Amino acid sequence: MEALRSTLKKFARVSEEEINYAMSRATSRSFDKGETLFDKEEYCDIIPVIEKGFAVMYHQQAGLRKGVVGFYKEGYYISDFYSYLTKEPIRFNFHFIEDTTISVLDRKTIEELNHRGPQWQTYGRVLAEKAYLNEMKHLYDAKFLSKDQRYENLIQEKNSFFQRAPLYLIASYLDTTPETLSRIRRRIYEGNK
Repeated sequence: MEALRSTLKKFARVSEEEINYAMSRATSRSFDKGETLFDKEEYCDIIPVIEKGFAVMYHQQAGLRKGVVGFYKEGYYISDFYSYLTKEPIRFNFHFIEDTTISVLDRKTIEELNHRGPQWQTYGRVLAEKAYLNEMKHLYDAKFLSKDQRYENLIQEKNSFFQRAPLYLIASYLDTTPETLSRIRRRIYEGNK
């Protein structure tokens, strides 16, 4: 559970004793490649961190293709925060594209930590702010940047994902087809010669 410990140390300005307490309350779960984190009608009641593995966050409605909205690797939090906050069924799920292990803090533990002191409340606020900023960036990019610009940004910001994510998922993230993504890649490659 080193990724969880590392993120707690990074974002929660609490003592080592408090981190050890949180770690004692965490659980670990493993998923095989191809599995998903939540069942369809489940609501999100956990805040996990990826210890080992790789996942995509997606939305899928009956009859529609997957809409990938994010890629997540070791040290990343994965959660449907909307579902977590509203206690409504999930809108987004996580599909594991590698065998993956996560460390989990459940709602009861998080509420208990919040009662242990204001530092834990600050930790929750920092995570919420980070999630909000990520979503606003994704929304801005999707609305106001061309697919070429979005692809170039993805290369610059998250290049390590390209070795792990199939191109059809990257195409879905960019809201395009694999064929269009191939043309974008060719244009960018030829423009950089």
